[in-house]
Amino acid sequence: MLRNMDRARRSLLRLCVSRSWSRGSLVVLDPCERPVFLGVSCRVPSSARPARPGNMEPGRGMEERRIRVLTIDTNGPGMLDGSSNAQVTKVLGEAERVLGEGGVVALPTDTVYGLACLAQRTSALKTLYTIKSRVEAKPLAICLAEPSQVYRFCNVSISTALLNQLLPGPVTLVFERSSLLNPELNPYTQLVGVRVPRHPLVQELVRRCGGPLALTSANLSGKPSCLCVEEFRPLWPSLSLVIDGGPSSSNHLGSTVIDLSSPGCFNVLRHGCAYEETMVLLEHEHGLIEKH
Repeated sequence: MLRNMDRARRSLLRLCVSRSWSRGSLVVLDPCERPVFLGVSCRVPSSARPARPGNMEPGRGMEERRIRVLTIDTNGPGMLDGSSNAQVTKVLGEAERVLGEGGVVALPTDTVYGLACLAQRTSALKTLYTIKSRVEAKPLAICLAEPSQVYRFCNVSISTALLNQLLPGPVTLVFERSSLLNPELNPYTQLVGVRVPRHPLVQELVRRCGGPLALTSANLSGKPSCLCVEEFRPLWPSLSLVIDGGPSSSNHLGSTVIDLSSPGCFNVLRHGCAYEETMVLLEHEHGLIEKH
């Protein structure tokens, strides 16, 4: 009986593999385990890689790629109260290792899905720009684990009370950068956007990495942001790791972006998903003046 069950399981796995192959990438889905670790070496058409779409021709070239997808339950107890969770620990360990090797990781945040790499590693930044087909003049934000770390990498021009009210949360705050940041990160501006997502996985990953992550949305530059991993599936072959945390409860607007580099003033760079509550804090509770 056990032998028959094992034979049936292998047959179902082969079926999943064949269906995934028809979509241009090989991902093994094991129906007998949840959450699943998806990780196999496979031959993927280089034309399916979106990093340099203008230089690719369909059907030209096949190369060995390893697509790794780790699935986590972002609503599980280990995500909310910090208790031990074997799968979360596995995900964090793998993500830390991949980032340390200069890779790019797709991960859930408190808004849309993001792409992250080590902000202090120039080669990883170049890879991130290539994957998104993003012009280098367009800056990246940095992601930190807690508000107190903002002072290390930015010249903060608002009160600590306001900073702690805004972060962690779905906002990106723009300040003058400090000299501790990698000079190759956003070399065309002295400003930098900083995020502290209200997401325990992201916060713990930054702590483990020991420095800021460069963070941007998981999509090709200029395309809509994504609320689940399937929405950016064409990017998978270019990524070192995909962390599937399930559908985001946010919307496609992304974080609210506020320039706070001038003391006493602010400038809204993007309304985003937290615009109204952010305006209440800035104008009504702390008396900052909007620049027009």
